[in-house]
Amino acid sequence: MPVTTGKYGPLVGAIDEGTSSARFLVMWLDMRTTSTVDAILETVPNKSLNYLKPLCGLPISPYFSALKLRWLIENVPKVQQAIDEKCCCVGTVDTWLIWNLTGGKDGGIHITDVTNASRTMLMNIETLQWDPLLCRFFKIPKDLLPEIRSSSEIYGTIADGVLQGVPISGCLGDQQSALLGQMCFEQGQAKSTYGTGCFLLYNTGTARVESTHGLVTTVAYRMGKKAAAVYALEGSVAVAGAALGWLRDNINLLQSVSEIEPLADEVGSTEDVYFVPAFSGLYAPYWQQDARGLQVDGGMTANNLLMQTQADLVGIPVMRPQMAETTALGAAMAAGSAEGIEVWDLKNIQPVPCDIFNPLITEEGLFGEQILLNLHLTLLIPDLPRKSSVAAFRLATGHDCLAKHLHRIGIYQSPNCPLCNSNQEMDSEHLKICASVAGHDNIFEKYWSARGQMTSLSNAWH
Repeated sequence: MPVTTGKYGPLVGAIDEGTSSARFLVMWLDMRTTSTVDAILETVPNKSLNYLKPLCGLPISPYFSALKLRWLIENVPKVQQAIDEKCCCVGTVDTWLIWNLTGGKDGGIHITDVTNASRTMLMNIETLQWDPLLCRFFKIPKDLLPEIRSSSEIYGTIADGVLQGVPISGCLGDQQSALLGQMCFEQGQAKSTYGTGCFLLYNTGTARVESTHGLVTTVAYRMGKKAAAVYALEGSVAVAGAALGWLRDNINLLQSVSEIEPLADEVGSTEDVYFVPAFSGLYAPYWQQDARGLQVDGGMTANNLLMQTQADLVGIPVMRPQMAETTALGAAMAAGSAEGIEVWDLKNIQPVPCDIFNPLITEEGLFGEQILLNLHLTLLIPDLPRKSSVAAFRLATGHDCLAKHLHRIGIYQSPNCPLCNSNQEMDSEHLKICASVAGHDNIFEKYWSARGQMTSLSNAWH
């Protein structure tokens, strides 16, 4: 039998050993821990969010379990009382499920697996054990924590009911289970889940990679007691599908989430209006309160426009499995391949049939649009110095010659200067001369005037 955390992710709770009940639960989106985060950041050098990242792979954020446990201990007197009376144990939702399934107060097993433990900020990302320094930092007694096990082994058996005696042999976190269910076994493979939040995981193999761009290092899975841990980089968005529920239930813009796609398909542009649903702060890469294809799953993947847009933006095929419950599949695969069960051979497994969304925009076309958008920004931002457009172009493209670059990617038909029609390099010196003669401080403003008949950006490369 497999166990996965499902949509609850790093939910954390305190278990009363006398009753087996989860007395106090804190969800992963719960922001009551923000004050705890603020207090902790006051104690670290430069208030660095990444102070503990070398040990646990994670930034200091309300998202992770250690902060929620600290908040429970400080704010719920009964939790501290239970700790004092030695009748409290803690864990994520998988811990509570396995504890109860194996007997609860009558001999239940208090464990978690490496994937769930890696999201607590208390496990050392290298040793895969609870780290004494991290436990002391967050003031969490180590003896409250469950034993850390692999993702695929027989932990115990179900204690009673119609499934009595059935072994429990697989345990993974939500996103790691989806990575496994998408069969991203090789280094360089990635999946993205569009559910309540949005989570992209990239398999880095047995190498731990520390991102300098706001991604977190996590354990992807460990398929057995003697197996090496496989790691992943993860980019997290706190609110994705939950924002659609907000539009429906709070703003009353929709009767059903299924209306989103046809409504979005009716318009050709956002007119530079964007909505950032930072209801629970921003996750990667801000953390403010080489894949060949990108496998996707989650409820939002039913939106074809979203999937096509994703393919166009990342420039690689997006593959949506026809069997949507890849998280459950991943947990089942871990359970079925465990030593002593072995009904599933992960080395000889057929891939799940997928719908494939190929990018419709060429790499050069997308790059050309990005350049043009960057140039437009220099005209739209009032506080930007008028002569900074040349520098902006050079920064965006690494080239001095605008005309030749646009000619190369097929947007501008002539390699000559659009102002004087000479075939000289449009380097910064030539731009200054042309701008002076034309009476314009901003060479690109004159360029757009000269190319007044130019089609819209969305059609410029076709």
